[in-house]
Amino acid sequence: MEFPEPPLRPRALPLWLEWTIVSSLVAGTVGFGQHHLASWPQFPWLPWLGPLLGAPFVGLAQGFVLRSHLRRGKAWAKASAIGLWVGLSVGGLMIWLMQRSPSGNFSILLAAFPIAAAIQGAFQAPVLRSRVQHPNRWILICALAWFVNLFPMLVFGAMSLDWLEGAIVPASYTLLNGLLSGAIVGLIRGVGLSLLLYPPSPRQPAQSSGS
Repeated sequence: MEFPEPPLRPRALPLWLEWTIVSSLVAGTVGFGQHHLASWPQFPWLPWLGPLLGAPFVGLAQGFVLRSHLRRGKAWAKASAIGLWVGLSVGGLMIWLMQRSPSGNFSILLAAFPIAAAIQGAFQAPVLRSRVQHPNRWILICALAWFVNLFPMLVFGAMSLDWLEGAIVPASYTLLNGLLSGAIVGLIRGVGLSLLLYPPSPRQPAQSSGS
C-alpha cells in the first residue's frame, strides 16, 4: 500500500537533523528548569514538575518539526504531551518502588526509562498510521533510543555523585547533561522516524541490454 505524502514546505535541514537539534535544545531547557526547581529542598516534589510542565513544550516542539512531513502535526503534539505525562507517571512509580525496595533493584531503574519512552511512542504511533505502513515500529524506536541513552546518563549521574558529594549541582552541568541526552535520543528517534516516513525505495532489477 502506498501512503500519500503531504505537500512539503521548503526545508533547510533534513528531518533527522532538525529532530536531533530540537530534541537537544528542548531537553536542555527542561533540564535547566528542573535544576532550579530542585534548588528548593523544602519542596522535594518540585523536581517532578519540570518534566510534567515540559511535556506540552516537547509536544509543541515535535509538532513544529513535523509540520512539513505530517498533516496531523497538532494531533502529534497532543499525543506526545499526553504520552509523556503517562510515561513519566509509570516510570516515576517504578523508580519510587525501587527506592523503597530493600534490595534497591537496579534493573527497575534501567527498565523505567525505556518503558516510559515506549508508552509515549504508543500514544504517538496511531498518528503515524495514515503515513506509515508499520507505525508500531515507532514504539520500539522510542524504547531503543532511551535504552542507548542509559549509558551516558548513568555516567553523568555517577560523575555528579563522586564529584560533588552533596554539594549543589551547577546549572551548567545539568544543562550539558540535558543537551547530550536530548541529542542522543533525538538522533536515534530522528533517524528512525525518517526511515518510517521515507523508506528507501527498493532497487529495481537491472535489465539486460540484449532483451
